[in-house]
Amino acid sequence: MIATPVMILMNASLEMGVVIIFALTKWEATTVLAKKVTKLHTICTDVLIVHTYRGPCPITNSSGTASVSGNSTSYTIFDIYGFSIYNITLAGLKDGIWYQSSVQISTLSAVPVGFPSNITPYEWDPTFLTVYWSEVQCDLQRSEIASYRVKYGTLLGNKTTVETEDMRFTAVGLVPYTDYSFEVAAVNRQGISGPFSPPLIIKTPLGIPTIVKEQTLSPTSVLLTWLPSDGDGLTTYTILYAYEGRCSEFISNSQETKVVTSTNCTIDGLEEFSTYSMTVMAMRGTQVTQSNCTVMTPSAAPSAPPASLVNTSSTSTTVALAWDQVPCIHQNGNISGYIICYGIMGTNWTTKCDSIFVTTYTATGLDPYTIYAFKVAAMNSDNKTGPYSEPTMVKTYQPFPPLVDIIASPSIPIDGKNCSLTCKVYIPTEALGKVIIKWSKFEFRFDILSYPHQRWRLVFL
Repeated sequence: MIATPVMILMNASLEMGVVIIFALTKWEATTVLAKKVTKLHTICTDVLIVHTYRGPCPITNSSGTASVSGNSTSYTIFDIYGFSIYNITLAGLKDGIWYQSSVQISTLSAVPVGFPSNITPYEWDPTFLTVYWSEVQCDLQRSEIASYRVKYGTLLGNKTTVETEDMRFTAVGLVPYTDYSFEVAAVNRQGISGPFSPPLIIKTPLGIPTIVKEQTLSPTSVLLTWLPSDGDGLTTYTILYAYEGRCSEFISNSQETKVVTSTNCTIDGLEEFSTYSMTVMAMRGTQVTQSNCTVMTPSAAPSAPPASLVNTSSTSTTVALAWDQVPCIHQNGNISGYIICYGIMGTNWTTKCDSIFVTTYTATGLDPYTIYAFKVAAMNSDNKTGPYSEPTMVKTYQPFPPLVDIIASPSIPIDGKNCSLTCKVYIPTEALGKVIIKWSKFEFRFDILSYPHQRWRLVFL
């Protein structure tokens, strides 16, 4: 009796096949690598081989049949799939009798021959980009896919390769408004990757020109510095700025504009100690981005004196003064006080100065009936003093004269009709004003013109 044909599976050297050895003694089956070939040895005159695919992919041509006749000793089954199961049936004809045996083969993993498809950008901003993809076509996987290898970078720069188990990847630290390419390959359990997909080329959006530095160069100028919005330095930036300061008389709805191609700009001609709104706008094609900031310029010395310095009241030894604040646009800082200087006109009248914190002042200890000059200046919280006002002239009042006594009694004629008298009075040391002498109902006024006059003759008619 002839034994049942035996099919022995073993490693082979050719690709895309399974090794099959045929004998009369027994069946043996061992798992072999995908893409290998089987040699068929037979003692039968005719052999029929049937193989049926039982893998994970819905393959159209899932089975095949081949026949070997005569003295052939081998047969190659081509186009088998790795990481799959095959049922192989072997039928041999010997002396008019057919003998048949079957074996199930599990092929090992092979290198994927396909690449992930439908690589699509999912979400992005100027510095990061997320892409996702579909898995490798099943019949091209040829193994269990364990992860994916992503290769990305700028078109002309070096590429970075990373591995992920997800079917999506986010690249960070990208350069705004720059072309990047993304390629994806599948990796099997053995860490072997298949081919990379064709590159997906995508440009990152225009970046926001984020303001990173606001440097005050002087009380009237500011240097702005911002991050670039692109990777090639060809973006045009427009700087818009408008006064939003403390002084209502200077607020305007209009904006000033400067256009530059660098990532910094010096803005001059600003007002001291004032608030400005500033916008840096990047424009590239149809894309526009912007960032905003508020800038406060430093203080400076007041650029104008206090207004309307006036005398509000006076005595023979005091003068009271008042004034208005420095106009807002000329304050250039927080006004913390005032310096008022005064002196007798025609002398070094700036030698006496007082610091005060209100808009009124009373000078005391002045000389009577004397012309004084006053001027006032404002100072800010940084102890910067502005210009002085024009001098304001004030004359102190003359004092009440001291009482004088009549030294000699008047002599009166006997007839009592016509009379004359001679009297001696004390004259003030300063010949200022008038001396008034009263006698009965008569009153005479004499102007004192010089110091030596100490005797006066009054004639009554």
